[in-house]
Amino acid sequence: MRRILIIVFACLTFFSISSVANAQVPGIVTGVLVEYPECVGESCSFVQASCSWAAVTGVASYNYVITEVDTSTQIQTATVDTSTLRVVFPVTQEKTYKCDVFATNSSGQSGGIGTHSLLCSAEGLLDPTVTVAPPIVGPTSTRIPTKPPIEAPGIFTNTVLILGGVMIIIIAGLALILL
Repeated sequence: MRRILIIVFACLTFFSISSVANAQVPGIVTGVLVEYPECVGESCSFVQASCSWAAVTGVASYNYVITEVDTSTQIQTATVDTSTLRVVFPVTQEKTYKCDVFATNSSGQSGGIGTHSLLCSAEGLLDPTVTVAPPIVGPTSTRIPTKPPIEAPGIFTNTVLILGGVMIIIIAGLALILL
């Protein structure tokens, strides 16, 4: 019986050490992005921002730290499950916030840190309460048809007219003389 317990213990120890040794260390979390203001649909909050990141395969959880950069104060820190890829945190106007995110596998091994920072400033942002007036449409106009322009006679046409006029004068003069 003692041998069986030793064999079982040895097998359990071997497999637990093997599984821990074979666990893959998560990669760096990518796509980390701090966004300000925090908007849901068309409603935006200028006292909150969000931090989001891309999913990493083969991880058990994500750890994030939100830091107010100017004072190095940690605003928010937590461990979240893999279904959470975005968190919201409070901000103060004209302060810079940094979001650091890293993934942890089921063995507790952590991957590289993805990071992003942003100055949370409403200056230059559009006021979401301002409504834009529709463009002014002028009166509808009816197009007036135009005649094609009369072109000036060319050199050949002018010559024919002059010669025709001269011929009429000569014939009329001859007719007067002969009569």
